[in-house]
Amino acid sequence: MKKLILFTAVVSAFSFASCKKDHSCSCTGSGTTTAVAVVDWQTSPTTTTTTPTGGSSSDLVIINDAKKKDAKKACIDSSTENVDVVTTSGTTFNPTSGSFETYTTTTTYTTKNSSTCSLK
Repeated sequence: MKKLILFTAVVSAFSFASCKKDHSCSCTGSGTTTAVAVVDWQTSPTTTTTTPTGGSSSDLVIINDAKKKDAKKACIDSSTENVDVVTTSGTTFNPTSGSFETYTTTTTYTTKNSSTCSLK
């Protein structure tokens, strides 16, 4: 009877133990930045220039010595958006009017990044 109780206790202990191992989190991402520059001239019409850029990437993250449940919590999708506004001013030659003019340039940079991740 003692052996049966001891055997049952040992089997129960192993059933509650969790297997920790290394997990791979594979992520693919993309990002775009759009710059919109608005030049407000002293006497000439305002000019607007839009410049988009972008790219993609992939990453592999190794999550060491973790339970699968904890590794899933760490391997998550993400998405961010940042907006930066830069304003400059000065005087320069404006080829449209053919004279020196004061200008103010306001450039708005909008950056969007997103990544999709999966546990391997």
